[in-house]
Amino acid sequence: MANIGSLLTFALLYFIKLGLGDSSKLSEEECRALGFTPNLLCNSCKLLEEHNLAALKDDCESCCKADSSSDNALKVYPYAELRVCG
Repeated sequence: MANIGSLLTFALLYFIKLGLGDSSKLSEEECRALGFTPNLLCNSCKLLEEHNLAALKDDCESCCKADSSSDNALKVYPYAELRVCG
């Protein structure tokens, strides 16, 4: 039953969003209902089109946080180490 409640909440928030028609920022609760996490970075929204998810881009941009670094900056580390504990 909780799953139906979540679906109804999502549908309600989605239709409210459609009625607003602007790209204003959504609240954290609204973003969660749409399936976006609070730590979503705006650079991630650009990748949606590559995966045929362009319909989600407006909602993504309404929920994302600005990236702290520039779009073209790439952080390079000298090496990486993966440890698996058995």
